[in-house]
Amino acid sequence: MSSRRTMAMLLLAAVLAVPGCAPAVERGRTSGAGGQTTATPPGQPASGPGGRDYRHASVTRGEHGRGALAYWLYAPADPTPPSAPVVLFLHGWNGQDPYYYGGWIEHLVRRGNVVVYPVFQVHARHSAEEMMDNAIQATRDALARLRQGPVRPELDRFVIVGHSFGGGLTAQIAARAARLGLPTPRAIMPVQPGWKGSDVMPTAELGGIPATTLMLIVLGMEDQFARSRHDATLWQHTAHIPETRRRVVGLQSDRHGTPPLIADHSSPLAPRRDYAMPGTEARERRRALFMQLTGMRDGEEDALDFYGYWRLLDALMEAAFADRTIDGVVADRRMGTWSDGTPVKPMLVLKP
Repeated sequence: MSSRRTMAMLLLAAVLAVPGCAPAVERGRTSGAGGQTTATPPGQPASGPGGRDYRHASVTRGEHGRGALAYWLYAPADPTPPSAPVVLFLHGWNGQDPYYYGGWIEHLVRRGNVVVYPVFQVHARHSAEEMMDNAIQATRDALARLRQGPVRPELDRFVIVGHSFGGGLTAQIAARAARLGLPTPRAIMPVQPGWKGSDVMPTAELGGIPATTLMLIVLGMEDQFARSRHDATLWQHTAHIPETRRRVVGLQSDRHGTPPLIADHSSPLAPRRDYAMPGTEARERRRALFMQLTGMRDGEEDALDFYGYWRLLDALMEAAFADRTIDGVVADRRMGTWSDGTPVKPMLVLKP
């Protein structure tokens, strides 16, 4: 058997072994580039949450630490602020390359936030607990480094966001933050929250998420891994958080125009080459093969970001820092308008 075929079989076996992943093999057939009309999707709004009215013209970046304890720091520049809120950004399974979320990171930082992006995973053998410990230690180290300047962390304005496995980590780390030496998160946003290779997410610690924290769980309504998401688990085990401070929302696909808006598992991704880790041709080939086998897309920056993921996190942070409830964050469900005047399918409020 050729080495290429061997790699393909191993990757396919790994994908099918993960709960909820089997439907992804079909996914690539349904997310084609063409929509029902030639109408173009809405662009990024000029201002407001999710908008392009950036306060900073550029981003400084640096990689620190080694191996699974490494992390990236991104800080606003031009102008450089004396201090900034901190966003802990937790990637999905095998998404340790900031490339995948580069557009979102750039958006957050140019709005005036510092982003901490822990690597926490360097191979598939890490257990979920090991990856959580790695992320926590890297975050502590990152905050210590930030205290030295030039942009000092505003520890009373600390927020956690994560996608997929990182969404599950978001809740777990928020629950442990106080006793593990991390700031108390003012807000958390688990996006399509999952857990490593299991239908069961640990729940014993979830009661430790402060009742004052704003929690917004965001789903993609065409997530090919929906069966293994843990939004229901998180909702059930965070009943101590008032319903005025937590919500579950869903973003819908809309194929009215071209390119269509696909609210699948890749929809939070916003790849940017200028955020990519140094890579090798072999790593790129493996990544391309994985994407082909699973039907996953690289993702893109589109209206699901501008009016969905990015806008929701921006608005969530504004509400948390102003000591408001979550009601206003999800009050406007509009997702923009196609170029022919047709509204994009609105955001759904799923709970409560």
